[in-house]
Amino acid sequence: SSLCRHSLGLLFAAIALDSLAMLLIWHEGLRFSLESASPISITISTLALTSKGPLLYLFIKTLTTPNFSIKPIHALHALPFAAAFGIVLADRLTIHDIATTLDSDIRVISSVYWWTITRATPVAYAVASIISLRHMKALYDSHYTGDESHYAYWIKFLTFGFLFQW
Repeated sequence: SSLCRHSLGLLFAAIALDSLAMLLIWHEGLRFSLESASPISITISTLALTSKGPLLYLFIKTLTTPNFSIKPIHALHALPFAAAFGIVLADRLTIHDIATTLDSDIRVISSVYWWTITRATPVAYAVASIISLRHMKALYDSHYTGDESHYAYWIKFLTFGFLFQW
């Protein structure tokens, strides 16, 4: 379906953004040279780290739930981003605050909360996605003909790989 393809595409875009975010956080020279762009860097980082999990879950739900469609209640999946970004705004966190937190020089305790949200979100959604995979075999058996088992293994590999990466 179109929603399935779009959610997978957005998941891969979020993974690419995550790589950019890690570069902005960990590359000290780049971080300091882009100091004036810190609000953009922290926004990209927050979005990348908190969107991958919900996008993986959305993709899995499109595969495991017949006639799945987006409903207003699904906006709740944006709560991790809203919480992490709310912390950024409330304490005016910069990309430097985030990076120094991991260097054991905690200057702003809210950066620890930011890291907790951005690291826990993908794990929680990976677990929820794995639970949703239980329904995939029954769905394929009842709705499809032919051998889609190779596709099912690819989806399971992607989901478990996502969990193990975190």
